[in-house]
Amino acid sequence: MEALRKPGRTYVWVKVKPIVHITSISVAAISAITLYLALGLTYEFRLNVALALAVSLIPIAVLQTVDSRLCTEIDENLEKFLIDLADAQLSGISMIRALEEAAGRSYGALTGDIRYMVARIQWGFTVEDSLQIFKARAITPLSRKIAALVAEAVRYGGDLRTVFTGTAEFVRRINDLRRERWRRLRPYVIVFYISIILLLAITAILFKGFIEVIAVGGTTLQILPAVDKLWLKTAMLDLAIIESIFGGLSIGKVSEGAVKAGVKHTIALMAAVYVTFRYLL
Repeated sequence: MEALRKPGRTYVWVKVKPIVHITSISVAAISAITLYLALGLTYEFRLNVALALAVSLIPIAVLQTVDSRLCTEIDENLEKFLIDLADAQLSGISMIRALEEAAGRSYGALTGDIRYMVARIQWGFTVEDSLQIFKARAITPLSRKIAALVAEAVRYGGDLRTVFTGTAEFVRRINDLRRERWRRLRPYVIVFYISIILLLAITAILFKGFIEVIAVGGTTLQILPAVDKLWLKTAMLDLAIIESIFGGLSIGKVSEGAVKAGVKHTIALMAAVYVTFRYLL
């Protein structure tokens, strides 16, 4: 009964996520406040805040990436799990026996929750109650819906093989649609990156080849007034930071359907902004 005492990998992961989010956001806020108190609203403050935000958000980006892969693994193994249950029904064995056999197979990240559910059945819980626990532990919307559907099918009986086969086909189509969406939207993600990289490149070229010339005011181009070089750099930096934040989050929404998926893109763009304004301007 080790499976009943030991939480599944996905269950532990759900408990870890809020801690990582709170810690990273707190570090980002403390860093920004500390830099403000030390530097004020200066160019250096903006530049260092961009670096501090990029570094402090790395744990959230790593967590979201791993979480996305974990959820994808669970949803893709749902189809395999349902097909195995349908095959077991075709052979004439009971639902409990079918679940026990499934617990001995590998379904990736879904395996722990299946074994936990079977352990509860072996301890005397009904199949319906165990499926409800499985639903409560599920970390993806699709797995929760499938768990609820299977629980209702077991409760009311009928041709369970047909139910499992039809549900497996539904899960397969959902996973295929997700892969197709990523394939079709990938070019738009590249467009986002190219647009922001071009913004930084054009900024560097204009600043080095044009603004620094007229910033001397009266030496090279007599007809142009003196330009505040630091003010222009600060304005460009503000624009680049805003573009990297909202551009990165937009990439996440377009590519994966969730704004939080864009945190990793925001970090990459903020790092590019820091490198450009620290070393190229």
